[in-house]
Amino acid sequence: MAHEAEIVCRLIRLGDVCGLKKFTSAGFDWSQCVGDGSFNVPPLHAAIVFGIWQTDLTAEFQEMIQYMLNAGADPMQQISDKNGDRYSLTCGKDDSEIEVAFAGHSALSLALAWLAEMQLLDNQHWDYEFRYLQNVVPILTDTCTQTRPKVAVDARALDLWESVLELTSTHNVAFETAGGQVTAHDHVLMVASPVLKAMLESTMKEGVTKKIQVTDSSKEGVVLFLEVLYTCAFRSNPDYRTVMDALDIAHRWQTHSVVEMLAEVLEEMIREDSFATIAAAAVLKDLKKLQLACARFGAQNDTIKAQVQERSLPDSVLRLFNPTPSAFTAAVRKKRRIL
Repeated sequence: MAHEAEIVCRLIRLGDVCGLKKFTSAGFDWSQCVGDGSFNVPPLHAAIVFGIWQTDLTAEFQEMIQYMLNAGADPMQQISDKNGDRYSLTCGKDDSEIEVAFAGHSALSLALAWLAEMQLLDNQHWDYEFRYLQNVVPILTDTCTQTRPKVAVDARALDLWESVLELTSTHNVAFETAGGQVTAHDHVLMVASPVLKAMLESTMKEGVTKKIQVTDSSKEGVVLFLEVLYTCAFRSNPDYRTVMDALDIAHRWQTHSVVEMLAEVLEEMIREDSFATIAAAAVLKDLKKLQLACARFGAQNDTIKAQVQERSLPDSVLRLFNPTPSAFTAAVRKKRRIL
């Protein structure tokens, strides 16, 4: 009798989205690998691959990918580096072939890897496949993350907390930054950050003097961090480098809510000049939603696409598009389709 994962793989291969919906229960594990002997990969990866060459089922495969995401499939789940499976496509009169290894790829980076390889071949003979993947990438980036929970708050509550922050005569903790001293309340800091709580309650210098050295951070970055910590908002118009400074501090001190809020701010600041810095931070700090925003921007921006092809970006950023330097290769070989 066929195993559940094998049946799922066969339904995906057939493009049978209705059958897949009926067969997979609410508790189906979308992180498991599925396969029928040819390879074993997560369902989302399989749907992307099988949809590339089934030109008459484009809508079905896009609906299938959307269904998987809604059901809990993670577009950033990576295949084990030990997975030796590869997938190749052959097209055109000259039998041009593209081959991509699955190892280390998430569903999103797999789609981006295909696009990058097709671009290296000037998209020759790959019109349908290229359009299909271009349509898949926004589905992966737009629907894969849950928004941060928010509630409506009376503006006067924000005014109150802003006034608390500005009441410097009651502050009892000082941050020594690269640009001077910034102060705050110890009880707010200790509730928000387990790291600061440990420092301020210790018998070490920080606990005794109530002074914390952050001379590697700008004064503006620390001020922004405190604004967001106290009020979940800010009045200033910081540049992306200041937001990056504040994000570094929030991440270092494990104030996760502030990290999430600042990461959302950075999503709106992704430009050609800021892309590499923001993308590197997203990878280093494992900020999935920000990684997705960077990947989408890079897939749509000609300058970034050229930098990816030239491998002129930092290795950490290139991993958003191709997780390992040798993860895929393009070559011209004899015609062959691996099923």
